[in-house]
Amino acid sequence: MYKRDGETIREYLERIPSFAREKSPIPEVRKFLGLLRNPDREFQIFHVAGTNGKGSVCAYLTAVLTEDGRSCGTFISPHLEDIRERFLIGGKTVCEEAFTEAFETVYDAVRVWTLEGNPHPTYFEYLFYMGLMVFLKAGVKYVVLETGMGGLKDVTNVVERPLVSVITSISIDHTAYLGRTPGEIAVHKAGIIKPGCPVVYDVSCPEAEAVIKKRADELHAAAYGIGPVPFESDGDRLSITCAYQ
Repeated sequence: MYKRDGETIREYLERIPSFAREKSPIPEVRKFLGLLRNPDREFQIFHVAGTNGKGSVCAYLTAVLTEDGRSCGTFISPHLEDIRERFLIGGKTVCEEAFTEAFETVYDAVRVWTLEGNPHPTYFEYLFYMGLMVFLKAGVKYVVLETGMGGLKDVTNVVERPLVSVITSISIDHTAYLGRTPGEIAVHKAGIIKPGCPVVYDVSCPEAEAVIKKRADELHAAAYGIGPVPFESDGDRLSITCAYQ
């Protein structure tokens, strides 16, 4: 059990940014996951990146999977009141017991990792590892996974073969890290596309779309561009027609 001079688990997690700021390269993330027995390889994953709409897409995917009776874990950020809000099972926040167990499993792995001379995982990396352990323990089959920032160098991009990659609308964000134009930023978002794995993306920005399509072609990944979705309502029923390019 974690104990450090009366410090709580949440206090420890919130303290991580004070001593761990450098993102781990994806090969190092894979090595760390090896200490946890590669839990990410146990799931069918929907990997979601983009500037706007990631949270909504993750919520929709979670609702669809749950309504269809499929066991689903969801990893999102940020949280509003409690850090456990980042880890959902069937759309509901995980319990304190599951949160604590996942923290301690990752903490034990971090102790081994750092004793070998490796840097401590960043705050977001630690939470990502916790999320995977929460989902593994819960026995879910599907995971909806939201990137933190960008995509290409994001810890979540360790995922090897997502069921589907989703790239929502792209606009100017995190320019110090991702670039100053939609095209430059799209390079990072398109980094989640994997060889032979389909990608669904927003077509509202032609500059970003060109980057995404080019990357998908290079990786022989089927690409489905989604534009505005028409709908009709008769007051009692909503009918949505979804078309892709």
